[in-house]
Amino acid sequence: MVFANLFKTKVEAQVLARDLFQAWVMDDFERAYHNEIREWRNDDKFDESKCEYILFTYLISLVAVALTSASEKERKFASVARYFREHALSPVTKGWNPSEEIFDQAVEKASNNLARLVFTNPSENPALSFEWSREWLASFGVREHDPIRLYKTAFRWKNSYIHLCHLFNKLRVI
Repeated sequence: MVFANLFKTKVEAQVLARDLFQAWVMDDFERAYHNEIREWRNDDKFDESKCEYILFTYLISLVAVALTSASEKERKFASVARYFREHALSPVTKGWNPSEEIFDQAVEKASNNLARLVFTNPSENPALSFEWSREWLASFGVREHDPIRLYKTAFRWKNSYIHLCHLFNKLRVI
């Protein structure tokens, strides 16, 4: 019991939301995809502005999907989701100018798409990782056919979701 408590951390909902936004959205947006964006620029149909908006939306959606899963187990994560939305809305409306309603719709669509990737059993649809990645990349003009790159893209999203779920299992929201 003592060993398990070493990994439990009490955290305020508002603080967790702020930290999640910084670590899982802003930091990933600024650093994690830098090399990929540089490579994607070589594709003649690549739309960098659209890529940035979609990437930002999907990073927010990733956290939202994980928070939704966590709130099914622990209701206090729902308050984290509300605070997280507030953090996410400000940079989007400043950077890309969508209305709040349009942004909410984009996050919902991205969340549903990510959930399809994360929650589909690979044995039921083994090609989903490739299909999903190909569609996601095509949404901002990247044509990718290399199965390793396609798998790596899907794996990154799935792995991030798993890490968030593990983190949430170790936290107690107060």
